[in-house]
Amino acid sequence: MADTYVYYALVSERYTRDEPFAVIRRKPFPTGGGYDEGIGRGTDWKHTPLLIDAEQGNNEYEFVEIDEAEVSRLVEYYRAWRKAYQQRQAQQQTTDSAANDADEP
Repeated sequence: MADTYVYYALVSERYTRDEPFAVIRRKPFPTGGGYDEGIGRGTDWKHTPLLIDAEQGNNEYEFVEIDEAEVSRLVEYYRAWRKAYQQRQAQQQTTDSAANDADEP
């Protein structure tokens, strides 16, 4: 049987449902609560305490339930963002290296 998840987009004044801070997925436990993982600007789902923190009163973000189609779109968005970021970093390192080589006598 496939795992069943409930998905949430983390939104705030700065982050929208279309471009949330992160996406959280919860695998509910039969006794309540659940195991939570998040994905954001990284590329992998990782354990996160953000949903539990919110349930305990830390409401830095609003948690908006979203469907699997939105999750798929957002995961692709995050992965594309990460790839572009890594390309910019590599380009900057190449530029910095060339500048340093030009400064050597």
